[in-house]
Amino acid sequence: MPDSLTIIREEIAKGHVVRARKILRMLLEETPTAPLWYLASTVCESPEQELGCLRQALKIDPNHLYARERYIELKKARREEMMPPLMVLVEDLPEPGAVPAPEPDP
Repeated sequence: MPDSLTIIREEIAKGHVVRARKILRMLLEETPTAPLWYLASTVCESPEQELGCLRQALKIDPNHLYARERYIELKKARREEMMPPLMVLVEDLPEPGAVPAPEPDP
């Protein structure tokens, strides 16, 4: 008989995300584990929810490789969204030499 993680993975593969979420919710209430929280992160509706699930997985097991990699990836993407590329920050600056240098004080 397949274990609960296998059953959840199969439900997700079949596209039964709502069913997978229900199973995950029940199992996480009973015995939360890092693999369950990681699987829950794969069926979230928003990046914020996904980050929350990954945080829970990493609280239980800081060495969970997949949770750690995905968490870092999401945090990096979030930082890039918040910080515009350098060109956006400097595109409206005048070209070098276009503005005369200030006169030195005597």
